[in-house]
Amino acid sequence: MNLGYPINPARDLGPRILAAFIYGPEVFTYHNYYFWIPIVAPFVGAALASWSYHVFIGAHIPDFKHDEHYITDESKQPLKST
Repeated sequence: MNLGYPINPARDLGPRILAAFIYGPEVFTYHNYYFWIPIVAPFVGAALASWSYHVFIGAHIPDFKHDEHYITDESKQPLKST
C-alpha cells in the first residue's frame, strides 16, 4: 500500500468525494475504509501529546505565585513630587 498520497487528507478526501459522485460509495471502501485514518489520526495524536506533556512535564513545573499587590484606587496612591 502506497501511503504517500492518501496520508494528506487535503489531497485525498476532496478527490475521493468527487469520485464518489461518479463511481459510488465504493471509493470509501478501498483498502478496508482506510480513508478515515489520516483524518482522525492528527486529532488523536494531538490529544495524546498534550496529555502526555501535562503528565510528564507540566505537572512538575511549580506554580507561579504572584505576591505583589497593586493599588488601583488613585486616592490611596502617594503624590508624585516634581
